[in-house]
Amino acid sequence: MGGQIAVLVTEGDRTSPHVDRAIEKAADEEATLHAVYVIDAWRFGEYSVYGWEELAREIHTDKSEVILDEIRDRCQARGIDFESRVTEGDPQDVMESYVTANDIDWLVCRHPDGSGRPTQSPRLLDRLDADSSASLEVV
Repeated sequence: MGGQIAVLVTEGDRTSPHVDRAIEKAADEEATLHAVYVIDAWRFGEYSVYGWEELAREIHTDKSEVILDEIRDRCQARGIDFESRVTEGDPQDVMESYVTANDIDWLVCRHPDGSGRPTQSPRLLDRLDADSSASLEVV
């Protein structure tokens, strides 16, 4: 079969049901799983990454590496090809670009939980569903 599946991950997502679903789907479809960790650098409507302290950026990068390593280990145990990317920016722009650049067939995102995280906002999910070429599954 094959194909390309992407999962949007952030802090705390290592055991999230949407990550489990993405791994299952990749195994079932014999697809490559792409885990994309977006460090949301948008605040108050403008890109503010240059205003961050270097320590804050390092903390986010370290957290992302731990989560992605755990997902990578789970994929390796199941024989799933795995790719990962850590990037800063607006989650919608990042995911739309990633889907296009990597010919992603299926995008798995976490269901909004009311936490206020931009990577789980209903607005982001609606836009990805409308604007992305990949099929969207929200778990």
